[in-house]
Amino acid sequence: LKQHKPRSKIIILDAKDKFSKQGLFTQGWKQTYGDMIEWVAAAKGGEIDAIDAATRTAISVVGTKYQADVLNVPVVRPATVETTALGAAYAAGLAVGYWAGPDDLRANWAVAARWDPTMEADRRTALVASWQKAVGRSFGWA
Repeated sequence: LKQHKPRSKIIILDAKDKFSKQGLFTQGWKQTYGDMIEWVAAAKGGEIDAIDAATRTAISVVGTKYQADVLNVPVVRPATVETTALGAAYAAGLAVGYWAGPDDLRANWAVAARWDPTMEADRRTALVASWQKAVGRSFGWA
């Protein structure tokens, strides 16, 4: 990675704030990779709430809050996160008359958590510009 993609970055999200031999690991990372590897402790947002194996994504409160900030829209996590399976079940239930209509389905839906954007517009604009620059650099990799 260091040789073939030297501008890459590895971020290690950790559920702990400290680990044994942390100083030795940190020193080794810095010597070998410089700023390529960043360790993020739980207290700084490194804790992961769940892993979605189907989409290969890590789900975290910090990540979800960041989405709300960058997109500048509220992000809502439903109480039932398996929305694909739930949608199929709702469609089947509607087809056989288990539910009378969409109002019955809406009554079953509940919010588990909500994140509202709080990031300042200037910071959001700078981050989006940086992201677009990074995406542009990736063109032609494949």
